[in-house]
Amino acid sequence: MTDKRQDIDGLKGIAILAVVFYHLFDLLKSGQYTESTLFDGGFLGVDIFFVVSGFLITSSVFYKLSNNDFSLLAFYKRRCLRILPPLLFVCIFTLIIGYFLLFPEVYKELSIEVANALLFIGNFRFANSGGYFALTSSDKPLLHTWYLAVTIQFYILFPLIVLVLKKVFSLKRLPLAVTIVFIILTVTSVLVSRNGKGYLLTQCRIFELFFGSVLFFYKDIVYKKVFSLNTYLPLLGEVLGIVIIIASIFTVELQNGVWTVTTSLPTMLGTALVILSHNKNSVLRLPPLTLLGRCSYSLYLWHWPLFVFALRCGYTDTVLSCSIVILVILIFTALSYIFTEKRKVDYKVTIAIFLLCAISYFYFNHVDGKNYLSKYIAPVPQDMVLEKQYTPSIAFQKGNQAVWHYGLQTETPKIFFVGDSNLGHYIWYLRNENKTAVYTLARAAIMAYGKYFTGLKSIYYDSLEDKANYYDLYKSTLNKLHDGDKIVLCGRWEILYDAYCKDNNLPKDKATFNKYLSAVINDLKEQIYLHPNLKFYIVGNSYNPNQTSIILTNIAISDSAIKHVINTKTAKLLKDYKDWKTDLINKKLEEFCNSTSNAIFIDRNVPLITKDGFVLYKNNVAIFYDPMHYSLFGGAIIGKYIMEQVLKDNTNN
Repeated sequence: MTDKRQDIDGLKGIAILAVVFYHLFDLLKSGQYTESTLFDGGFLGVDIFFVVSGFLITSSVFYKLSNNDFSLLAFYKRRCLRILPPLLFVCIFTLIIGYFLLFPEVYKELSIEVANALLFIGNFRFANSGGYFALTSSDKPLLHTWYLAVTIQFYILFPLIVLVLKKVFSLKRLPLAVTIVFIILTVTSVLVSRNGKGYLLTQCRIFELFFGSVLFFYKDIVYKKVFSLNTYLPLLGEVLGIVIIIASIFTVELQNGVWTVTTSLPTMLGTALVILSHNKNSVLRLPPLTLLGRCSYSLYLWHWPLFVFALRCGYTDTVLSCSIVILVILIFTALSYIFTEKRKVDYKVTIAIFLLCAISYFYFNHVDGKNYLSKYIAPVPQDMVLEKQYTPSIAFQKGNQAVWHYGLQTETPKIFFVGDSNLGHYIWYLRNENKTAVYTLARAAIMAYGKYFTGLKSIYYDSLEDKANYYDLYKSTLNKLHDGDKIVLCGRWEILYDAYCKDNNLPKDKATFNKYLSAVINDLKEQIYLHPNLKFYIVGNSYNPNQTSIILTNIAISDSAIKHVINTKTAKLLKDYKDWKTDLINKKLEEFCNSTSNAIFIDRNVPLITKDGFVLYKNNVAIFYDPMHYSLFGGAIIGKYIMEQVLKDNTNN
């Protein structure tokens, strides 16, 4: 067995710091408290963990094989006793705290996350539910266990693979055989991750753990032929490796949110240099750093759920509150390290918590996540029973797209609402409260108003066929309208910005955003210019409140005990945390409308504006459902305002 290496503990210390600060800033951005990109490469700390884990596990397995002392059952038992107890305490903690703080649908998902985490398959579920880099990650308290799932799957597979390779190739040729497996897995990762969905998948990440294995097998040869030639070479190699790691953490960016093998290569190379240099007087042996490295498993487990719950309670709005949250995380980490890692947890306690988690999974799935918070959730308006003359009907259809007729059915609509989910949140109003005959064509995350975005190859939500059908319905419905009829375009106008950048291989900056808006307006022009006798109303973007505020406005906690642990001041007036984008979008759209005779701009934020900011409540109900959508109540309030603007303008009638 290799001697205890402080440089590896130091590496793990760097890795966990990178991951923790990446997650902190990721959640702050999710809550719209900041747009800082300082730690955007911190996710690369996971790559360090992968390489180091592969190196250490290979060391453990190989030395026991060399001494004919390897037992598969004993190996699995050691790994299980090392990994499971700390994880179980985190799972039961999230279930208890989540019972009081999470919406029922989120809590139900949490119970599924717990089951998947304990079966070590959570990475596959997360890969198919928004991915690691989705803003909805703040609704997934166990999202970080994807890394643990990949690592455990490696622990399960690696000794089996090594035993087979040893039998086929002999122990002497094992290094070459493992190297061949590593090459095959690397090629597999390159091929599988080309669709941009490989970050969480075992088949795309396991090559990094095998890279650590290869480093173990060739470390002595490399050290003898390279680093032993000069006294200073181990130090130079280690420092160069550290510089590469830190540089990658602060400079590597995901290309349009997509991870590929090349994203991780610099970090892997830096980690390899540190390991292979084996500097006996490592610059990484600083006690605080090595201590973090030794506690990295507990810190990794606890930091994410505690960040998530702190965000939900509104404790991430200042530097001081974030500092207190980090202090709490360090306390939980210390307790976990001392009592669940360094000490052996009684197997009866382990089994009891495991069974409790399993029971929770079955129970809360059965009751659809019903929990303490269920009775405090603001009521959702239900569809009304309408008279036959107001019962909606499908007017036109193509494929899975449909134009609906809302309002009075005996009249041919003279108003046509078109848009994405930012039209969808007005549908309740158009169906239940509105009496005016209108056509609607709504499809989430779509902007197929012209040829360019209809043909955009990078798929965000809709297929090319969906976009083509929407585009055709939009055009054919316009052709059925008469002179003076009105079209209301309701969209989240930046929704395809990421897809636009990906399609054109452009960086995400203000210059690119301006180009994107020009492309949006050019698509709008296509039909607006083609139909000069129709009047088009373009509804601008809404303000962006932060996620914590929205959560608090959607629960009535004044009669609940949890009001004492939630920072309710964040549920009042707020600023727009994406104001430069909102302002630029609305400015460009308004300028276009002012220069076009048959286009009018509607600022949907007007009903929300006060002298102190914008409101999250109107008529004592919550306006927003999430940062990009109104609640049904909010949709009715803003939808009514938009309809009033359209109906009062009868200058061409």
